Amino acid sequence: MNDQQLKSDFLQEARELLDGVADDVLKAEAEPDNEEIINAVFRGIHTFKGSAGTIEVEPLVKFAHGLEEVLDALRNHELSLEAEIVDTVLAANDHLISMLDAFESEKDMPDGSTLSAQLRSFLKPAAGDEPESAPQARKKSLLAPPSTEAVEGPVDDEGAGAPIIPVIEAEDIEEFMLDAVERLDNLATDVEAYEKEDDSKILNDIFRNIHTIKGDAAYLQLEKTAAYAHLFESLLSRLRDGKISRGPEVCDLLIRGVDALREIIDRLGRGEMVESLPPLSAELREFCADSSPAPAAEDSSGDLLQALPDDMREVFLDQIAQQRRILISHAVPPLDDKGRLIVKRALKGLKTAASFVDIATFTLLVEKGLTALDGEDEALTAAVKEICGFIDGLAGRSKPLGEILVEDGEVSKEDVDEAVRSQRPVGEILVAQGKVSKDDVEKALNSQKPVGEILVERGKVKPRKVKDALKRQELMAVANQLKPAAFGGREIDTMRVNEAKIENFANMIGELLISRNTFEYILDELFENRRPAADCVRLLRDELHGFSRLVNDMHHGIMAMRMIPVGGIFQKFSRVVRDISRKQHKEIQLIIQGESTEIDKKVADRLAEPLIHLVRNSCDHGIESRAERLAAGKPEQGTLLLSANHEGSSLVIKISDDGRGIDRHLLYEKAVGRGMTVVPEEKISLAELIFMPGLSSKESATDLSGRGVGMDVVHNTVTSLKGSVTVLSEEGEGTEIVLSLPMSLGISTMLLVETGGTAYAIPFEHVIEAMKIKPEMLHGSRDDLMFSYRGQVIALEFLANLLGGAGLNNKIPATGEISLVIIEARGRRVGIIVDRFARIMELAIKPMPSSLAAMDAVSGVSIMGDGKLILALNTEKLI
Repeated sequence: MNDQQLKSDFLQEARELLDGVADDVLKAEAEPDNEEIINAVFRGIHTFKGSAGTIEVEPLVKFAHGLEEVLDALRNHELSLEAEIVDTVLAANDHLISMLDAFESEKDMPDGSTLSAQLRSFLKPAAGDEPESAPQARKKSLLAPPSTEAVEGPVDDEGAGAPIIPVIEAEDIEEFMLDAVERLDNLATDVEAYEKEDDSKILNDIFRNIHTIKGDAAYLQLEKTAAYAHLFESLLSRLRDGKISRGPEVCDLLIRGVDALREIIDRLGRGEMVESLPPLSAELREFCADSSPAPAAEDSSGDLLQALPDDMREVFLDQIAQQRRILISHAVPPLDDKGRLIVKRALKGLKTAASFVDIATFTLLVEKGLTALDGEDEALTAAVKEICGFIDGLAGRSKPLGEILVEDGEVSKEDVDEAVRSQRPVGEILVAQGKVSKDDVEKALNSQKPVGEILVERGKVKPRKVKDALKRQELMAVANQLKPAAFGGREIDTMRVNEAKIENFANMIGELLISRNTFEYILDELFENRRPAADCVRLLRDELHGFSRLVNDMHHGIMAMRMIPVGGIFQKFSRVVRDISRKQHKEIQLIIQGESTEIDKKVADRLAEPLIHLVRNSCDHGIESRAERLAAGKPEQGTLLLSANHEGSSLVIKISDDGRGIDRHLLYEKAVGRGMTVVPEEKISLAELIFMPGLSSKESATDLSGRGVGMDVVHNTVTSLKGSVTVLSEEGEGTEIVLSLPMSLGISTMLLVETGGTAYAIPFEHVIEAMKIKPEMLHGSRDDLMFSYRGQVIALEFLANLLGGAGLNNKIPATGEISLVIIEARGRRVGIIVDRFARIMELAIKPMPSSLAAMDAVSGVSIMGDGKLILALNTEKLI
């Protein structure tokens, strides 16, 4: 290996080591007693120093040695990990990175004498006292890494002896996961249907799916999974045999049983060892007491999230948990500059993590926290509490309002317990005993005061504190519902594709080979002068037409393979609607239409989160309680409709309810009252009001919605997908939200225009008409041009001016014709004046480079046939 290769390998390894050291130092700050993390930091710097010595870079060795001595003192308990030491260690790590940069570019290395002196200042002479040893029980071997060969251990009836770890092929696990996830989705739908209707056919479908999962798990020696599935199957068997009857308690157990099985499958997908049955197993055993016993297994209620998994999602959850601990420890008022610095580092780490998994709500909360860093302590701590609540939700935790208030020190546990006792419902029991009617219970529940209101009335807590706690409870609930989609085990990158689509694509490949051979034949004819050049050119042109058709067919064939039914997304909301209905004592019917409509999988993955917000809003904001609906002359049961269909090249998704509708005037007044910049009420659209950050149509917030968080996510996500949102609502009748989205990403039909000698691409879906007009058809001055278009007066703009080239190409010719493109975006029509039209063509649009990402008017770039770049315009931002 030559010196240059040795240097390149060292630089790559060194940067990875230093990146790991930085992350571990932040973890150590959150867990200063965790010896393993401190040891990991020490090993990282020690390895770095050794590698630098191998290639004889003495300045790196010398500086790393000084840092290594401090870390050695920390792991030997001669120093405690205080904020000042953390700051210095991080600064030293950054300095090593700067030294690496200089070494790579062969420049003089920066001076680190000040940092070296600061590191030495921490190392005081030994006073003869031996540092107190850590308890032996806390020490772990650093030489025994966790096994990654097994997914799950066997059942051990006696709980003794070394586990026998089965060897499982990755392909087998992949196939099992793929099938199990599909069966779990079917189970969720079937169980909810069975809850509504006692149908033996549905029950048999549930039984078959559970039985198949059990058999596959047993075949792969996933004993705990098979044992749990057997318990579940026993319950279903007793239902089929009539030994137990279907009722609310049993249906609820079935639903929770599917959730627990999904958790097991998710853990397998993350590569975790499943060493115990879920806590729900005890309830299943109670119902199955008289049936055949399940395979013996220890039942443990241990933590379901095991440490040290290899899967990236588990790394993410671990990282945000570490950052959460840092925030909880240091975001405590009053904050000094050092405390704010620590909080800032943690928030930046969370922002990186949030962008990695692309959860828009999480990103918005973290950005809000970073903004609050420049404000008062109170605003920052409030933002941090919201972030921590959301992280709790991602980890699967949820907390009642009273528990949150107790944690914040606002009320005592005794006050909360007393408030809960005063509002504890017994309605269901009384109805079951025939003592009262369901309507009586409904009226009582509607008049019953929530815990927060009771505590406020008793003077135990301020209303604002309850409001803040409710917001955190809502964010926790949102994160909990996002968790299955975002972290439901390893993302399976395998798709089931219809065999006919594959066969069609294989035929096109054959045609492509024929076309290639034809091109080669014609070129040989031309080069060998066996045909006149003109004939060869004509043949090439003819063949190009066939080749273009083939490329177009292949493009559509590939897109077809990426398409999945949108029903896969819609089905997940049955559970969301059911849970909200039960919690709020409402009757809501979910109707799904167009579930077979296909959508690009990439678009579908991005839609899950905004649709959750929209469904929750409809159930909470829109649909009224039974009493309200009866008073308004409506049926007791509210209706929520999810529909999908294709309109041209777009997918249109509608979320509509027959609830109370949106009070447009109230929304406007709230926006004005909050000091938001708004145009006069008669000129602002309902959509513009709805999507204002932090603005909600609900007077009071609940743990489900009412904070103005969700609609921000909806608008940002749909806009990033190059789609649009329309809001239609009538007070007392209901609300309909329409999402219009491209069916696939990447390829777009564009209108190419030129201005100032440069070509630009305008998305064709926003083009109403391209036309040429006479100069005398324009009205107004040069800076305020108007045009009467089909009975509507619209404003005209020069494309050059909209792109920041004011004063260029904005002269109206006295004679000739003007090239005009009528475009429509966000409900507004505008005429764009260009120099000339080029043509309409399909382009593969790529995202803007990060250096140009600030150009709002440009959505992406593409490459033309001559190798030149062309900018694709973002019409919504342009006008």
